[in-house]
Amino acid sequence: MIDIEQEIFKRIRTAVVAVYTGAVVYGEYVSNPTSFPAIMVQEIANNTYTAGQTTNKMENYGVVAYQIDIFTNGGTKKETCKSIAKIIDGVLLDLKFSRGMLNKISNEEGVDIYHIVGRYDAIVDEAYRIYAS
Repeated sequence: MIDIEQEIFKRIRTAVVAVYTGAVVYGEYVSNPTSFPAIMVQEIANNTYTAGQTTNKMENYGVVAYQIDIFTNGGTKKETCKSIAKIIDGVLLDLKFSRGMLNKISNEEGVDIYHIVGRYDAIVDEAYRIYAS
């Protein structure tokens, strides 16, 4: 398994907190964040890229996917959520990730919280170089 999860988390957290100092960034999904904005970064897939395997099944490349959940509240919740999504989108696209989706999700907890979900994937090699998928 080629593991870049901590580096991806660190880059996203650094970029978001540089603009939104009060933001809380989690490395997993949290069902009830205690403060906002709240961002959850989850690695949702880490698969072998079989076309890059050696004949002895050595993994040279992996396909990784991340889900980003952004929750905001308050008077400018929609604008804040979209602004944070744009920051994260920039970080991941600069790293050569492909965006599979970036959608508003209806929040079952009520209209006080705005929620956007993004999914990104890329191919990564054993030297942690990232390639567009």
